[in-house]
Amino acid sequence: MNNLFWASDLEIPIPDNEEERIKKLMEYEQYADEHTVEIFDRLARLAAEICDTPKSQINIHYAENQIVKAAFGLDKDVSPRSATFCQFTIMDDKILEIQDAKTHEIFHTNPFVTGDFNLQYYAGVPLRTSEGLNIGALCIIDHKPNKINEIQKKALYTLAQEVINQYELNLTRKKLEQLNQEKDEMIRLVSHDLRNPLSGILGASELLSVEIEDETLLPLVEIINASGYKLLDIINTLLSSDYIINHGFSLQRRMANVVELIEEVLELHKASALVKKIELSFNHSESVFNFKLDADKFKQIVGNLVSNAIKFSFPNSLISINLKRGHQKELIFMIHDEGIGMPDEIKNHLFDGSADILRTGTDDEPTSGIGMPYIKQFVELHKGEIIVDSVEGKGTTFTVIFPT
Repeated sequence: MNNLFWASDLEIPIPDNEEERIKKLMEYEQYADEHTVEIFDRLARLAAEICDTPKSQINIHYAENQIVKAAFGLDKDVSPRSATFCQFTIMDDKILEIQDAKTHEIFHTNPFVTGDFNLQYYAGVPLRTSEGLNIGALCIIDHKPNKINEIQKKALYTLAQEVINQYELNLTRKKLEQLNQEKDEMIRLVSHDLRNPLSGILGASELLSVEIEDETLLPLVEIINASGYKLLDIINTLLSSDYIINHGFSLQRRMANVVELIEEVLELHKASALVKKIELSFNHSESVFNFKLDADKFKQIVGNLVSNAIKFSFPNSLISINLKRGHQKELIFMIHDEGIGMPDEIKNHLFDGSADILRTGTDDEPTSGIGMPYIKQFVELHKGEIIVDSVEGKGTTFTVIFPT
């Protein structure tokens, strides 16, 4: 084949819905697997057997190339789209039958006809989606003139539809898997978010148990405390699923007063800090008040970092929280504690959700390990970055950068 672009002097046919067609093909191919290819190979073989031809193919068409997804009697390869017969098949919803390519006004000069391949007969039906998008073709090939009957043509249409059905089945299965994951993740997210206000309740009850003077009220405080820890156990159970990262989450960005958002979070954790006699210091510049982000996810990020800082800080220590703008107007949130810090083996796997790195707090507070993977995911959804600087025995600093 000396000139694969044999039709370059002709007007190469391009469907009106070319962009949508390729987009649909890419969506289908995203979820195609080895099992899909095995099914396509069987369909190609069946097409050749029904039509009594030595060769058959299932081809898909991208902008420049034709890719052979399945073949019988042929190798799977890639050809320039402009050199193929199937480029004409995808232009219609009807079968394209070339009974003798050597005498055909267009195809007689095609290199597959004039070269060693010696293609003489071709019949192809489009792989047509329910939206009317022809993503490729199922074709049969012979090395001598041929003609198939109406029953064989109907069989080719049926087989072509089975190709589309398989693609659709893969797509539907993947969407159902994603919905299942999103459902599980939403359960985990709601459960996880309950921990922040619950930390406030537990902190307040513990503080009351120390400060209250009326001993008759102590049993009530103990009930509140015991009930709170029981609820915490239930939440931790709900958070125990292996599935952590759900790529289906999206952001709901809006302009928000980030200072007020942080102050809301700190208010929830004030009691927990008081119990351990930890000072929460929040400093910010005048330029940081309004910023466009997902307010709920921002509070979840801050809440997790504050909760962890309190958990792993020593009594009578300081937690410093700073908010400022960077040189590119990005929002920079920093939180530093004087707690136990972490060795490299924990720091390097902090966002994995691994149970191997779980530690209790300085007052034996339990941890689930789920918070940090959430933080990383929510930061990355903002196209941001989270940086950890920690020295064992000396404390930890988290820096979160939100780009404009």
